[in-house]
Amino acid sequence: MNTKTYSELRQAALFRCGRDLLKVAALVLDDVVNPVELANPATLEWAKSVARKSALLAEQSISLGHEQGIATSRQDNDLYGARRQYSAAVDRFEGRIKAARIKASIKAAS
Repeated sequence: MNTKTYSELRQAALFRCGRDLLKVAALVLDDVVNPVELANPATLEWAKSVARKSALLAEQSISLGHEQGIATSRQDNDLYGARRQYSAAVDRFEGRIKAARIKASIKAAS
């Protein structure tokens, strides 16, 4: 017998979906590490686009979850952690792009 209401179950499922989509978004950005990929504007735009779409879907799912009722502190903490991981992936992605551009400019200058 389940002690949670249907809205609590839906909320948990929607939050889980949101966290998983944020993981996918971070994974897409973290997978772009090859120097050839980092030098290709089409690849960079593709990765940003897929990550952005995944993050937007995640936020929609999380928003729907909040519509089901008040989130617990643990749920809010888990969502915060997922958002932080995605934000860190964006920072790493931008850092790799910047490093690749610096490396390319040094190589071109020599």
